[in-house]
Formats: sequence, C-alpha cells, structure tokens
Amino acid sequence: MGRGKFIVFEGLTHSGKSTQAHAIASWLEEECGVKVLRNQEPTKRILGRVAREVVMKRNPSPVLLYEATEYPSPYTRLTRFVELINEIIECLRKGQALSELQIQMLFLADRCDDVMNVIRPALRNGTWVIQDRFTLSTFAFGMAAYLSYEDIIKLHHESVALLRVKPDLAFFLDIRAEESLKRLKNNKGCECGKYEEHIDFLRRTAKAYGNLFAAPGCYEFSSNITQLNGDRKTQEEMTWHIKEDIESRFLDKI
Repeated sequence: MGRGKFIVFEGLTHSGKSTQAHAIASWLEEECGVKVLRNQEPTKRILGRVAREVVMKRNPSPVLLYEATEYPSPYTRLTRFVELINEIIECLRKGQALSELQIQMLFLADRCDDVMNVIRPALRNGTWVIQDRFTLSTFAFGMAAYLSYEDIIKLHHESVALLRVKPDLAFFLDIRAEESLKRLKNNKGCECGKYEEHIDFLRRTAKAYGNLFAAPGCYEFSSNITQLNGDRKTQEEMTWHIKEDIESRFLDKI
C-alpha cells in the first residue's frame, strides 16, 4: 500500500473550497475506490476550537482554555511553541486581545497538532487527505493583516516545516473580494468572522495570494499548485477541471 495523496483547497471565504472538497472526496471514494479523509482548518481539535472562537470574535470558555493548556499534544515537541502558546492562552484567560502574530501562532500550533495526529498517520496508511485550507492561507491572511512575509516564514520554519509534510497538490479557487463579500451576505445562516466582513481586508488577502503564487519560493508550501477562476466558472465546471487534474497527475499512475 502506497502513501496517500494530500490535496488542499485554498481561496477567499465562499470561493467554493468546501463545496469542491466535498465533491472531490465523494468522487474519489465512490467512483475511484480511494480511501479518503476530509479535513479542515481551523480543526475541530482543542487548539483549532480556540482559534475558531478567536477569529469569530468570541471569548473561548474557561473550560476550553483549561483543556488547551492541559492537552498533551505532540506539537509541544516543538519547544519554542510551548511557551508561546501558553502565553497566548494566558492572554485569553485575562480577556486580552491577541496580536495578529499571536493569532497566526495559534493557527500554526493547531496545524502542527493536526499534521502529527491526523494528516501524517492517514497518509502513511494510504488514505488521501482532502483539506480545506493549509499553509498558503496562513501567509495570505497573515500578510493581509500586515504581518511581514519574513515573520510568517520564520514561524513556519520553526513549526510546520519541521514536520516535513506538504500538499501534493493545492487548488486555488480565485474569486474577487467583491464576490466573496456578496456570497457571504447572500448566505443568511453564515456567521461572519473578523477576516471576512471588510472588503479592504478581502482585497489585501486576494492580492497576497497572487503575490505568493508569483514568488519562486511558493512551491516550498505545495508540490503543485493549480489556479481556477471561480468568477468565470460554475461549481460544476470547476469540479470537472479538478477531477481531470487529479486523474492526470495521480490516478492514471495507480
């Protein structure tokens, strides 16, 4: 049994990432006979739940914060992160607002935990992991929040990069910031987070994604990257293109 494939969907909020991840996971399982794990960030694990509360502008409960400090996560092997995350949890306990750098540290700690406990074991067992957001999101959203590329890459190299897991293929579903906000407003049951409600932030995020893909070092974060224009293609058209790409890269070789 060979190693599973790690496929990630990236893009602005409401670009169709979750829709495509669900469609592709179902297709791989039902029509291709591939064992699949659906995954997302922030995760539903303890650190991911803390991160989600923060970006949704809610105060994490005292119980959740206690669990976060007591949680025996393998990410604590990354010694620099132990102290930093404990400092972040203490800030939240005191009701203090986190800096953007602290928020990104929280996401990275969640990612390290997820890679070590979920993603890497699944890939080793031959399971394909279909993921909604990964490393590229950290850079795009962090840079949109005025963090420097140098600060983010330093954190990446001190955490996730040490675990030596990166996507085999990333799909970037490219939509305009205006379209992202329009879809958000049309989705009445959708809760709005701190990164989604301002058009200027969405524009900076879209620009950051574009700058990332133009940089030579982009492939440090994913072995292959495919961009799809989500403004001009329907969800069905994008699904067709994604299937074609996956088939030509991976399934024809099984």
